[in-house]
Amino acid sequence: MNKQLSAGRLSLAIFFACAFLLPVVLAVWGSLGQVGDVAVPLAGRAGPDWQNYRTVFQTAQMVQLTANSLLVVILGVPLATFVASLAAFAITEQPQPTKRWLLIFAIITMLVPPSAVWLVRFWLFEQIGLLDTLGALIFPALAGGNSLFVLIYYWAWSRIPAELFEAARIDGAPFLTRWWRVGLPVVRPATAAVVLLSFTLFWGNFIEPVLFIYDPNKYTLPIGLQLLNQLDSSNRPLLLAGAVIAMIPAVLVFGVAQRWFLRGEWVDG
Repeated sequence: MNKQLSAGRLSLAIFFACAFLLPVVLAVWGSLGQVGDVAVPLAGRAGPDWQNYRTVFQTAQMVQLTANSLLVVILGVPLATFVASLAAFAITEQPQPTKRWLLIFAIITMLVPPSAVWLVRFWLFEQIGLLDTLGALIFPALAGGNSLFVLIYYWAWSRIPAELFEAARIDGAPFLTRWWRVGLPVVRPATAAVVLLSFTLFWGNFIEPVLFIYDPNKYTLPIGLQLLNQLDSSNRPLLLAGAVIAMIPAVLVFGVAQRWFLRGEWVDG
């Protein structure tokens, strides 16, 4: 019976893995097609056409767009992770009534649609001089990026025995020491998850660059993909080549973080 359950779980895992990997494989395969292909050819191809990738970099200033996106994630992801972890740790050390209200507030902020704050952010960025700068895209990291990141850290830390932090407090460890030396080392999987999610948030951000960035030299990679589509929407291999280039950093980040992200336990003792 156990062998049948294990086989069933393995088959289910393989099925979902194939379902998620199939679009990636088709994108890579289609990016090597010939100019004029209107669909992803599965057979009858003479050979891969690597010229599409060279054309992408020559046409859409992909180097500058990629550099801008990398700058946003290099600054935004660590800052969002830092703020989210610190905020969640502060919540865990609050009395129960205060803790409950703070968690309710975090959940409520998740329910607010992003479009409801765009106008406020536009006015704020205009007042503090961040409009039409990459700082406007990094600014959300000062709030932890997303309330979900705070809740992930809170959930991870709430599973740690309170005696561990109480012992550190009795030994005279201040708040930041308890957070850095006691808390963070035992929630590495949660940190990996937040890094991955925040990377996806900043790397794939399309709407906010459209709203807050006007200088073409400050556009990010998602805007570049839209520019490729506007230049020649019928050249599917070229568009897929741009999409593959945009996927590569995300795959590399996942490969680095998967050691902790794919673990079954969130708290690593």
